[in-house]
Amino acid sequence: MNNGSLIKKYMDIEVRKLELTDYQSLKESMIQAYDNWQTAYWKEHHIKKLIEIFPEGQLCVTVDGKVAGCALSLIVDYELF
Repeated sequence: MNNGSLIKKYMDIEVRKLELTDYQSLKESMIQAYDNWQTAYWKEHHIKKLIEIFPEGQLCVTVDGKVAGCALSLIVDYELF
């Protein structure tokens, strides 16, 4: 067996801004990544708020149209603390 047959070939890999329509796929990805945590995923209203406030800071990687990973960012005003 050659090594090429052991590696799944992905047709479409993309890095882009996260959209609220990605939520279900994102949730599934988080549950798989953190399967030992009961509340391993962010709630939809939290993701929606992040996208509303700082859309350019919320990124995702999709593989064949499904979210495989993400980077969620916050802006903190340290003067308030």
